[in-house]
Amino acid sequence: MFETSAQESSPSSQQPLRVLLHSRTVIEGESTVATGVLSYIEGDLMEVELPEYEQFELGEQVKITMYSPVGMFTFMTKVIARHLGSLLFVNPPQHQKKFADKREHPRVEVRNSGVASIFKSAHGNGPDPLSQMAIDLLDISLNGVGFLVAPHCEWKIGHKLNVELDLGFKLQAEVYIIRQEHKESGLMCGGTLELIDDLSSRALRAFIIRRQVEVYVQSKKSTVS
Repeated sequence: MFETSAQESSPSSQQPLRVLLHSRTVIEGESTVATGVLSYIEGDLMEVELPEYEQFELGEQVKITMYSPVGMFTFMTKVIARHLGSLLFVNPPQHQKKFADKREHPRVEVRNSGVASIFKSAHGNGPDPLSQMAIDLLDISLNGVGFLVAPHCEWKIGHKLNVELDLGFKLQAEVYIIRQEHKESGLMCGGTLELIDDLSSRALRAFIIRRQVEVYVQSKKSTVS
């Protein structure tokens, strides 16, 4: 879905993403071509301000041509949100990788739930159903997760868990606990997240981007009010 033109400029890998701010940006849609200004870019998201924002549909695939101080960039993406006078797009991973402050796996705060059970041995002979406990998610990325569990939980750093997360869809994964901290509300755990297949990875990435959009749009509304 996201493609980068082979003809674009290649900036130094030491350039930060913010060097692109205020770049003239041409958006070519299915029936409209318009020019705006890049007003925000961070991680997976980028925003372009333009008067003709209402002429582009949510989900519409567009071609972006960005004329920046460090060169011209061309790539395909989709409109994922509209806000007064601006459009929000996914900043493709291929584009992010060209800059010094790229984020391999952005982390988002969440308030979802799930269940987890410890594997029967350190080498993993299957999850132990008797050890299953409810967990409350705190944050998540494509390769990590933070969560709260009951304070009496006996899981330790180094334990391997089988988890099922409720993110509006069921996500199966494995988690290796790498940090813990006791809180008043329970035992806080953080761990590496290993997904079972590419389909799960794509579903989680879509969830993370939606969450980033929700947070960004809410911040825009708060600024206006």
